Amino acid sequence: LTALQKDMACFAQAKLHESLETNNQFFVEQNDKLDRWVEDCVKAAERDLEQTMSKIRDVRHRINLSETLEEQAALQEELGALERTKREGRNRVRLHGE
Repeated sequence: LTALQKDMACFAQAKLHESLETNNQFFVEQNDKLDRWVEDCVKAAERDLEQTMSKIRDVRHRINLSETLEEQAALQEELGALERTKREGRNRVRLHGE
């Protein structure tokens, strides 16, 4: 090979290496962003779940204090909706946590 061909091969190899390093750096950065996004999703789902649990405790307390069957029935209905929300929240936490 001539000196020019050797230089061209060396330059091509250097450019390829540079390109691979740039791509790898980009991949690592994007992967880190995705990890942070997943962590944020899990934290938000956990926060929502804790708020729902707090509402459930409040409604259960209000059921114990209710004086009429109508009030108790309405609160039981509200409790059922909150329990469904709690199950959905747990599923979101489980989904994002995996």
